[in-house]
Amino acid sequence: MNQAKEPPSSSRLLAAASMAFALASALSLGALHVVSPELEPSWHMVSEYAYGAHGPLLRVFFACWAFGALASALALFPLGERWPHRLGVALVFVSGLGALGGCLFDIRHPLHGLSFGLGVPTLPIGALLLTGLLVRQAPRAR
Repeated sequence: MNQAKEPPSSSRLLAAASMAFALASALSLGALHVVSPELEPSWHMVSEYAYGAHGPLLRVFFACWAFGALASALALFPLGERWPHRLGVALVFVSGLGALGGCLFDIRHPLHGLSFGLGVPTLPIGALLLTGLLVRQAPRAR
């Protein structure tokens, strides 16, 4: 069985920050759905909330997603020794950059599409590539 690598203290701090940002991101997304009931979430992209009066809350959502993804990537970087894990970390980092672009460039900006392309497809692929690393690290967390 593979021995899990001891995470540095900075990774623990970054992981805690990542969880806090993820929670804030989920809460702000939920708040967007509550304050803008005219947009049916199953039929509209999150970015479309920029058309209403709640653009600042949308920017909070994207910023929290960005900082959460970036913190996750930085926390996991020292632990990834295999190429799939390093690629997963890189993809989660790129997702964070895309989310930061979503925060800076709303749906009316020409760079919003590029931000979407960087942020959305890279996160699930990166997460899948990191699954083995996270499973290997899980026993240490107990």
